[in-house]
Amino acid sequence: MGLLLSHPEVAYRTCGSCRRWFYNLKTGELEKRWQTDPETGDRKLLPLARKPSDKLPCWNCPKCEDSTAKNPAVGQQCELSERNWRALRFYFQQKAVGGRVDAMARKNCGIIEWLLGQHRSLQWRMLIELLKARAG
Repeated sequence: MGLLLSHPEVAYRTCGSCRRWFYNLKTGELEKRWQTDPETGDRKLLPLARKPSDKLPCWNCPKCEDSTAKNPAVGQQCELSERNWRALRFYFQQKAVGGRVDAMARKNCGIIEWLLGQHRSLQWRMLIELLKARAG
């Protein structure tokens, strides 16, 4: 969840999609090039496919930053499962409209709220430390 909040440019894509396509390392957007569409023959802006021999950008990926091994197997451990994505979507829907929820939903939403609070607290602490360093 911290990855989603701190580095949304990589959190929304899987390591598998990074193996398949080139992404802009700053924006997280798919790199596109003018190419001829093999189906229609028209020139279109299409995603730039990665060849199997191309080097993967794991060395620069926040999913691998705490590991000495920089590879997709490490990055995949940071990815949210489909079940976790559904829980997160449910949390934001409930936060937007409210409504009655069962005990399990309350527990899951409580965990997500706690994680969001921890992240906000960490961001404030980092900002305060930065300001102290500049003032000192």
